[in-house]
Amino acid sequence: MPIYEYRCLDCSKIFEKIIWTSGQETVACPYCQSANNLRILSAFTKGGGGSGKGIPSPSTCGPSGGGFS
Repeated sequence: MPIYEYRCLDCSKIFEKIIWTSGQETVACPYCQSANNLRILSAFTKGGGGSGKGIPSPSTCGPSGGGFS
């Protein structure tokens, strides 16, 4: 189920909405209840672990340089 971002054309707030169906659904602004909204291109990230900053977590395999030889 995709999450879409919308910008309300009446109050200019940006909000997200989970779409449960594949059909067209009327989306109301949660701030002013207007149906005059524009779906905007949203940024997305790949899910699953990591530090969350776009830098992969260090591997636990291979030499660690921890001092054991």
